[in-house]
Amino acid sequence: MLLSIYLARLFYMKGDNIIKIIIKKILLITIIIYLSFYIIFGVKRVDNHLMKPNINPGDLIIYYRLDNEYYSEEVIIFQIDNKEYLGRIIGIPGDKIEITDDSKLLINDSLLNEDNIYYETYMIESNIKYPIYLKDNEYFILSDNRINSYDSRYFGPINQTNIKGNIISLIRKNNI
Repeated sequence: MLLSIYLARLFYMKGDNIIKIIIKKILLITIIIYLSFYIIFGVKRVDNHLMKPNINPGDLIIYYRLDNEYYSEEVIIFQIDNKEYLGRIIGIPGDKIEITDDSKLLINDSLLNEDNIYYETYMIESNIKYPIYLKDNEYFILSDNRINSYDSRYFGPINQTNIKGNIISLIRKNNI
């Protein structure tokens, strides 16, 4: 009802005013979309198996860019060497992280029990030495698919400046 009243008022205006108003409205909508999806939120199509089976290739993720505080178990998008990766925060600043020879993941000397992870947490051959003590603004990130992943076992702790945002929504490929 309100829309029909608005449209009626819009079309009863004089010729030039209608065009100016329509252009202003289109410009306003464009600015709102730009601010929403290029500054506040981000959208990304998942193109790898790093978070499988929880997030699959082809799924669409929406992430929030303006967060400055991240917590354990949050799924984030981070950037290393101009390439974006998805991962789950396992360790936060102040934590002690250790991966044992028998693939046990210890956080602050306690075994981490992960119900939604179906793969062992193997050590990856890299320059990373355990235990790792996370400094301020450092996070330890692991992919859910722990086999052949690029995460903190490969890169080391991820600085907060490399985190692009935390995942707030997931749209499955088969629902598109």
